[in-house]
Amino acid sequence: MTAKSSSAGYDVVVVGLGLVGAASACALASEGLSVAVIEEQSARTYSLDDDMRGLVLALSAKRLLERIGAWPALAAGVQEIHRVEVSDAGRFGSLSLTASEAGLPMLGAVCPADRLFNVLTEKARAAAAVYFEHSYLSHAVDQAKDMVAVEIDAGRQGRMTLDAKLLIAADGVDSMVREGAGIEREVTDFEQAALVSNVRIKDGYGIDSQTALERFRADGPAALLPLGDRRFVAVLVDRPAQIENTQKSSPGDFETLIAEQFDLPCDAISACGKRMSYPLKGNRAKDIVDERLVLLGNAANTLHPNGAQGLNLGLRDVDALTAVLGDRPAGIGAPAQLARYRQLRAKDHRRAQLITRGMAGIFSSQLSPVRAVGNRITNLLAYAPSLRRAFARSMAGVDPIALDVESS
Repeated sequence: MTAKSSSAGYDVVVVGLGLVGAASACALASEGLSVAVIEEQSARTYSLDDDMRGLVLALSAKRLLERIGAWPALAAGVQEIHRVEVSDAGRFGSLSLTASEAGLPMLGAVCPADRLFNVLTEKARAAAAVYFEHSYLSHAVDQAKDMVAVEIDAGRQGRMTLDAKLLIAADGVDSMVREGAGIEREVTDFEQAALVSNVRIKDGYGIDSQTALERFRADGPAALLPLGDRRFVAVLVDRPAQIENTQKSSPGDFETLIAEQFDLPCDAISACGKRMSYPLKGNRAKDIVDERLVLLGNAANTLHPNGAQGLNLGLRDVDALTAVLGDRPAGIGAPAQLARYRQLRAKDHRRAQLITRGMAGIFSSQLSPVRAVGNRITNLLAYAPSLRRAFARSMAGVDPIALDVESS
């Protein structure tokens, strides 16, 4: 589609058509808002070769995707998770979280990253109120009391200015919009990388298609996420140099390595696919709102992959923002609205940052007393049903545990 002229204006301009940006465009358009989407790349699709990840969608994410009409196109390609088995390598004890004990229909679902991206972006492109400019954001945002003006380079159309009541920055970790607004961020180098591949687990090893495994190791966690039909996404987090060596290893050596992480026989893993690696860095904006501006997704928070909270946090942000913007008498993008959104999201953001950073620090510590703390927490949850239920519901995005602490 072609963008409207700037004279018409929009309710919302979304910069970035990644997963969270596309979801926000769909959600806001479904509420009757006019939305312009700016994406620096032309319309594209992903294939499995582009992104090997299996993304864990929490129950809260599924509910949002249902509301925006994206779930029917996803359902056939996702695998529900009804049980999560958590253990600490080299230490006694494990933790089992189940959907039935938590009183939930499921704890989450694993969706191939390429499928989720393609469905969401196609859904956004099909939304009647969404207009696209495949352009480069060339200037900082000019903010005024009742509107925001975004100047872009629209190629053959020349420079254009889009006026809106609210600007959403969903343009990733190195957000140009966030930088242009002068919002500082805190960057944490976890000094780790993640290696991802699709594998198959042979029958007879006691791992069913609705169970996800997470194993905490001294150098980083390992996970097996079910895709159905005995297929799993294998995730291995380690020091960057070790990940580089593992990525170059033979298929047989890699299959044996993955099996060893979960105390499986060396021949339990087969048919490993292409391997891709990703550096792990944390990103936290000092504020998630500014005048007529909201940061979403990685522009606001990039989390350690422990617990699969990053994408789900971004989708909960979309859900909350959509609800806040539904208060039309307050005025779309008005200061009172954005202050309310900041207040609503503060505890969940602190909770996600603390849980993921805490797990990364405790379970990867080289100090035995520190790792012992993690083992005690695991054992406490294992033997305390009420705490286990609360923790499972929180990780599923339902009844998030409120951590009344100030962010550091």
